[in-house]
Amino acid sequence: MQIKKTSLAVDSGVIITLNEGEQLHYLIGPVTFHLSDDMMKMGHPVRAAYEGLIQQGLVVVEEADQTVDALKAYVTRQRYYREIGGTSITLNGETIPVSTARGDERATLNATYSMIRDGLRQDGAAFKFNDGVSRRVPNAVMQAVILVVSGHVQACFDIEADLLDGIAAGTITTTDQIDAAYGAIPALHDLDNA
Repeated sequence: MQIKKTSLAVDSGVIITLNEGEQLHYLIGPVTFHLSDDMMKMGHPVRAAYEGLIQQGLVVVEEADQTVDALKAYVTRQRYYREIGGTSITLNGETIPVSTARGDERATLNATYSMIRDGLRQDGAAFKFNDGVSRRVPNAVMQAVILVVSGHVQACFDIEADLLDGIAAGTITTTDQIDAAYGAIPALHDLDNA
């Protein structure tokens, strides 16, 4: 949902204002606290509290026009958040978070894949996952983990391309449609039964 402006009025005046661009401010007396866009992401406690106020009718939401440019920007922003947001695998009955972040995390996975391919990684060598725990992982399983990460990242870009095509064609017109498309990306990959 793209917000144009929302506010919560109480006896002492307006204490919450959310303006276009999703910047949340708490106004308490003369002090203004700015909360970042990250705090407005799904699952963040600030967003959950804010949505609770909306559901109680204490905050009135006026939705902004969802222009083509705004929808395209939303698609790209959501793709990036989903791309780097990570995924999880099930291995030996344990759910393990796996980083999909750009930079060193992906470089480490690429290097591990190259070492396996070139016969340089000892089968069952330890690998430290996103939860900070090192686990001994056979090469075949490690390759499956790397494919999960690659598939996750590629799915994000594929969905972005499909959504941008849909916006251009006029079939994607709301952020709810965009969220639903990205929501189809699996959050958990079962490697025990792969």
